[in-house]
Amino acid sequence: MLPMIQKNVFTILLFSFTMLLANQPSFDCAKVKKDSSEGAILGETTSKDEKYSFQKTLSLLGLSFDIKTTGEGSLRQLTIIPQGLSGVNEVVNKEIDGMVVGAEVADLNKDGFAEVYVYVSSAGSGSYGSLVAYSSNQNKSMTSFL
Repeated sequence: MLPMIQKNVFTILLFSFTMLLANQPSFDCAKVKKDSSEGAILGETTSKDEKYSFQKTLSLLGLSFDIKTTGEGSLRQLTIIPQGLSGVNEVVNKEIDGMVVGAEVADLNKDGFAEVYVYVSSAGSGSYGSLVAYSSNQNKSMTSFL
């Protein structure tokens, strides 16, 4: 019974995050300056002359995740680079509809292993929020769970 309750609480929390994103006003990335204290680096050029619209490195429970997006417009490429997994540190590449407005790492289900959450806001006046989430499989690999 307790795992079912934890799963329901976890689902409610994820739904709440998504709803919060849906009610956020859209903003122009060009107006946001580099903020190294938060880890977000917007508009920084890479060695391949690629521009990141979002970049943040997060760490928890011995794992780290480098999260970045490239591209312009409504369709962008999300990349998550995990480090510290004992099995497969496979890079995640995923096309997203909108821009990343935030990312966090946590252990919301309290299993002792990290999850990474990426918040996406779609473009336009009727923008909506979505959530990209990956869970550590006992620190061996990652699996998307939404």
